[in-house]
Amino acid sequence: MNRLLLCLLLAAAAGLAEARDLRWVRSFTYVLQDPPIATLGASDFDLVIMDYSSNGEESGEFTPQQIETVRAGEKVVLAYISVGEAENYRYYWQPEWTPGNPEWLGPENPDWAGNFRVHYWDPEWQAIILDYLDRIIDQGFDGIYMDIIDGYEFWEPRGRPSARQDMVDWVSTLAHHARVDRGLSEFYVIAQNGEELADLTQPYAAEFTSTIDGIGREDTFYNDNTRQPIEERLWVSNFLDQVLGTGGLVMTVDYCSGAGRIDEVYSGSLARGWVPYVTTRPLDQMVINAGHEPPAGPPPTTAWRWLLPQALTTKRGTTLGNLAAVLGRDSEGVTYGETLLLSPEYAGIFSFALPADLPPEQILELRMVVNYMGPGAAEEKWYYALRDFATPRWAVVGSNAGVTPWHFTELDLGAPQPPQQFEQGGTLWAGTATAGTQEVCELDFVGLKLHYQR
Repeated sequence: MNRLLLCLLLAAAAGLAEARDLRWVRSFTYVLQDPPIATLGASDFDLVIMDYSSNGEESGEFTPQQIETVRAGEKVVLAYISVGEAENYRYYWQPEWTPGNPEWLGPENPDWAGNFRVHYWDPEWQAIILDYLDRIIDQGFDGIYMDIIDGYEFWEPRGRPSARQDMVDWVSTLAHHARVDRGLSEFYVIAQNGEELADLTQPYAAEFTSTIDGIGREDTFYNDNTRQPIEERLWVSNFLDQVLGTGGLVMTVDYCSGAGRIDEVYSGSLARGWVPYVTTRPLDQMVINAGHEPPAGPPPTTAWRWLLPQALTTKRGTTLGNLAAVLGRDSEGVTYGETLLLSPEYAGIFSFALPADLPPEQILELRMVVNYMGPGAAEEKWYYALRDFATPRWAVVGSNAGVTPWHFTELDLGAPQPPQQFEQGGTLWAGTATAGTQEVCELDFVGLKLHYQR
């Protein structure tokens, strides 16, 4: 399909995205080996990721009635599907296949026996997976959880410079098939890994983030029981925040053990607005971690939504860096990612666009979040404010008071009620300023959090 036509069709369906809102999800579980239907259905998890089959093969395919059993309590039920590798235990596998025959079949993944790299851009492979998707749809799943989205990492250095755009196109094709060809406008499409495709500084990111409803990231905090290097974790965080800020659900999956590690994963993920889960790497059981049990009861009627700035207007002073530096959090403590440097005597305005599917009257609470490094307030005061269009005036919501000087500190600043006074014509403004003449500051992240009525 012509890429422009595909984008236009997806854009035409964008008004239906509100029905696919997953930002209310508080918990999820992930089971691929013989998913326990009754146990999953009786659990309090909001979202379930499972295989389409009890044994991974055609003989074990679940019935629509079994999927409905899992859905009990208004759960969202997603089917795992590998879109970037072929699996030799799936119904589509042919015994005569070997790497290079068919031409789109690549080498076996040395880390996962029976899984083979594929040219995921090849029409023959895509036809196989679209048939697989039809089976999943006919079973009654609410969406798909797509694995090997990061397949571009294998093919890009092997002579396929378009590998990233190819993957974005492939994800869009899958979404179009479910939502348009099959008429399921509320069908969820979630990526596993491949978070770099959400880099909003790249041309393919807008298509990717507007197509997916969320992303799951494995090994975010730990690789088994080895803590991820902080540089790796912050690099990943930058892109996960960009998914969050463009309206997607962010889930983290870690395979560590021990109460201390598990607590760290849950607290670290939740603090960023993500939804964590710690389980076993074989994904062979429904794990409920002590102290982190899924909340009981029906889905909440409210949720949080993040907005990322679309522009920065400098009114006084100068900047070093650009807006991309504050789209995701990739600095912590004294460990740097990309930052925006603001001069002394600075004043500037970050502008945000209220999503078209979020009427102002549904907003219950507004907060400004800033990851700040700079002087303490005694040395030089930096202020943060939101534009009150009703007055009109700037309403100061906080400052650098209480921060540890020259140490990245996340400021979570609440706005006065009612939040509607800070919106006009679908626009919100957040400002930062200092009258001091001595010290610069650095910003690693600027965003707005909106608590809204679903």
